[in-house]
Amino acid sequence: MIVLHALVAIKLIKRKPKSAKPPPVPTEREPLLAADPSTQTTDSTEEITSRKISSPSFDLGLARLSIIIEFVGYLIICFIPTSTTFVIVATLNAAASGLWPALRSVALELYSKRGGTESGRLFGGLSVIYALWCVLSSALRSSSST
Repeated sequence: MIVLHALVAIKLIKRKPKSAKPPPVPTEREPLLAADPSTQTTDSTEEITSRKISSPSFDLGLARLSIIIEFVGYLIICFIPTSTTFVIVATLNAAASGLWPALRSVALELYSKRGGTESGRLFGGLSVIYALWCVLSSALRSSSST
């Protein structure tokens, strides 16, 4: 039920993105990586579909909200006396699960605005950082509990 409310709230709060036309897609007769981009041409019959350009402000706000929910949830979990309350707070803390997708979306949007075209490298780097964070944070947690 909480997830449904969160989805409805996100749907209502999110701004409508601007639409723009993507760059022309090369045909199969042209190489994908031409030496000179001005020599690439497209068929006149080719239909160009529009894509949506979104602002990273919504995703950044969602990431901030997720961090706050996660921080407050973990803080409350430290002081919970019963298992029933623990389950309720842990379930509410699941609302913070939008943090990593929102951060990836913001990173991709900012990377694209700066002219970046290799999003695979961006996501690969972010995955390495995330994996290192998971390993280091679990090591810190296990060393502090012993």
